[in-house]
Amino acid sequence: MPGPLSVRRLASILGGALALASGAVTAELTQAATRPAENALVTEGLVPEGLVPDADPSPENSAPTPEPREASVALEVPPAPPREESGSQSDAPPSWPTSADAVSSNLRDGRIITGATAHRFILFTFDDGPDVRYTRDLLDALDEADVHALFFLTTRRFEDRTPYAQGLAAIAREIVARGHRVGSHSMDHVQLPLVSTPDLATQVDASASIIEREIGVLPALIRPPGGSRSPRIDLYLASHGYTQVLWNLGTGDVQVRSADAVLDTFRRVLEVRERQHGERGGIVLLHDIHGWSVEAFPRIVAYLDRKNCELLEAGEELYDFVDDPAFFYEARREGDAADAIADATIPDEVIASRQIHARARAALRCEDTAALDAIIAGG
Repeated sequence: MPGPLSVRRLASILGGALALASGAVTAELTQAATRPAENALVTEGLVPEGLVPDADPSPENSAPTPEPREASVALEVPPAPPREESGSQSDAPPSWPTSADAVSSNLRDGRIITGATAHRFILFTFDDGPDVRYTRDLLDALDEADVHALFFLTTRRFEDRTPYAQGLAAIAREIVARGHRVGSHSMDHVQLPLVSTPDLATQVDASASIIEREIGVLPALIRPPGGSRSPRIDLYLASHGYTQVLWNLGTGDVQVRSADAVLDTFRRVLEVRERQHGERGGIVLLHDIHGWSVEAFPRIVAYLDRKNCELLEAGEELYDFVDDPAFFYEARREGDAADAIADATIPDEVIASRQIHARARAALRCEDTAALDAIIAGG
């Protein structure tokens, strides 16, 4: 009979195996966001649920086109940040659209973003917060890593005026004040296809209004809980101008309970996505309501920094921690179906400009690979 230590070890192995088995499903689905969720292993955190049975699918319940609404504030796309003089005009960053503000309000009316990309762009996203226990620790970790992220907020948490809710609203404002972006994750974190069309006004539009109340601008981005969609939901969100943001790099942090397992699942999913689908980067899904997810975040960054040391030596494209969903955004075109998928094409000169900065970061981080290895190991 195995001793207690062996039993705990066996449980750990089985837990990791479950997460990695789910990660294998991620690798098998080229575009899970557009395929039915028929496999029981398709669980939130690894693969978006995709199209699920709709509770109210009748055509007469389709979403009406809303009246145009003016933004709360005048919006302008800011100019590119100043660069240090280098004596060469070729170092000037090429023009590229960016989010106009913390809620990416100029990225409305976009095709569905899946995160799939042939480039090594990495955008970290965090769902379900804000959380009084962990979100501020995560913000400190993001500062330490010099990484900016996109937070999808579940707004029932800070809807009312109780002291607790207002404390969470203050955290939402702090997320923005510290340079990150936010979008809606619905009011109550319910699967939207299970919500009647009249009730979508609460789950979608009232949720956006709460973010507008706290941030000052109506958000453009929404992540349906679980990535669950239906033709009715796609039509509703598209007709109301929202851009759906899914993910392609799950971490399994809703299935496992340790930072080790989160890191291991992320690594396997990243490797399989590149090997089988040519997706060398994308959108990472984590949850700032879990302590193990927040603990895993700097280890994932260190893992990618360590990989960049090898890529830098080999002269390959490096992992680039992007801070803006605009790199995955593509505007809807006239005649697009509501479920059209974004396929953003980034100009070569933009890639080259960003790689200059990625190589500068890598040169600094790779001066002490032992420190990176220690972070990856959880030291």
